[in-house]
Amino acid sequence: LMEMEGLSFTEAVKELGDSVGVKVEERELTREEKLTIQRKTTLHDVNKAAADWFHEQLFISPEAELARNTLKERGIREETQRRSRLGFAPDSYDSFINAMHKKGFQEELLVRAALAKRKSGNRAYAAFRNRIMFPIFDLKGRPIAFGGRALSDSDPAKYLNSASYELYDKSKELYGLNWAKNAINRKNRILVVEGYFDVLSLHQAGFEEAVASCGTALRSSHLRSVKSLASTAYALFDGDEAGMRAAEKSLNVFLESGLEGLYLTLPDGQDPDDFIQDKGKEAFQSALDQSIPLLEFVIQRTALRHGPGAQGQRNALNELLPLLRKVDGVLQASLILRSSDLLRIPEEAIRKALGRPGPQAPQGAPPVDAVRPTWKTNVSLNHLFWLLIHHHSAAVPIFQGAHPVFPSIDLNEMFGVESVQHALQKLIDGSPVAEVIASTEDKFLAKVLAKATATSGLYTYEKAFHAVTQHVAKLHLASVEAKIQHLHLRLSQLDPKGSEFSAVFEERFMLQKRLATLNKTSATSSISSAVKP
Repeated sequence: LMEMEGLSFTEAVKELGDSVGVKVEERELTREEKLTIQRKTTLHDVNKAAADWFHEQLFISPEAELARNTLKERGIREETQRRSRLGFAPDSYDSFINAMHKKGFQEELLVRAALAKRKSGNRAYAAFRNRIMFPIFDLKGRPIAFGGRALSDSDPAKYLNSASYELYDKSKELYGLNWAKNAINRKNRILVVEGYFDVLSLHQAGFEEAVASCGTALRSSHLRSVKSLASTAYALFDGDEAGMRAAEKSLNVFLESGLEGLYLTLPDGQDPDDFIQDKGKEAFQSALDQSIPLLEFVIQRTALRHGPGAQGQRNALNELLPLLRKVDGVLQASLILRSSDLLRIPEEAIRKALGRPGPQAPQGAPPVDAVRPTWKTNVSLNHLFWLLIHHHSAAVPIFQGAHPVFPSIDLNEMFGVESVQHALQKLIDGSPVAEVIASTEDKFLAKVLAKATATSGLYTYEKAFHAVTQHVAKLHLASVEAKIQHLHLRLSQLDPKGSEFSAVFEERFMLQKRLATLNKTSATSSISSAVKP
């Protein structure tokens, strides 16, 4: 409460006590504490008076005709105008000041509340003039600041926002959060947009989980107040190039806040307000359903900037590494997997670049001379190469559907290095190992194949079929486990009552069954009689 609502320790304890029916014993407040409470109370009073006056002007002032017409043209219904307490600031330096004087508020207080400005040695003047006024509320529904939209095309600032002061820190406040918090909690998601009109249009259409930053770039401090309410945040930026650049920059914010960011693309460069007014809520929901992970969007943009080829891949990866280092655990494993898929870089190469290599090869693998590899081998791959080279006729039936656990085998799923996949396929097809070694440009792979060729006596012919089955199962395990981890992450971000949750849950369930089968197969297909190399 102290962090989110700017309360003192004493105020926060008392409020928590009141909320659960526990009487908090009062102590004598210090003079400084009394002055702080009095100052904040007075600031809340003047902001409420200002919001009421601006709101009244919107509906009664002849000068507000353009403002009323603008809101009507933008599709903002009167019900929404009243609920959000929209207002109008006249094109006058002193009418607002005079109105506040009549209510007993002095110029100094108006300046402190960022409602007025003062030139050196001169009388205060209104900070907002000839603008549609958007009150910004705290979580208790109290107005603490304002955003003003210019009504004149000649105004140099289309939007003008309150400066930060005692009650208001624009790096923390989100416009609309006071209305959106219940919907965010219920739907386990937040829609982050760029403008006040975007928020109002989305709320009118039933997307009440929409909020916007208040005239500043989105920061992780903005999202701290919603981290406990939702696990997923949709970045609904404008569909033009500037909006896409803003979405890219926001990824760092979502990673720092611990929220999974999703990116929504709207056609024809439209912002959410335009899109809702033009296409309607059903079309917006359809677009929302097609959102992609924000990281995936950033990876795609990064890859496009650097172009194809090995050098482009390296440059793209170097740009993405700082983002990947900001997360760890299951989330980092999932992001590494997705980065590997989109950039076509081996997962192990990404881990090495991060300084976090995967597990070392188990003992028992045929030794490999020191060549600087971009990937790591393991005992199952080395032994599978050996079996295909030395007992081809016993090994190859597995790849032709001879075992019920493997009716078909995707080599990419078994081992995600392209040169290894090509070598396996050639050996399966019966190519001589010398030809496979000569045709590969992967020097590390050539060493692995050469050692497998030179090693003798690993398995008898009778044990070869079972050994191949076990090693194929072991090679599939890592891929299936990574997919299950990714689905775990997705489930944590979905509404348990939604249809997508059921589909992802079923997919994870089937993969878990597949994992159990692979574990059983790798354990029961004995290779215990294999001769030590």
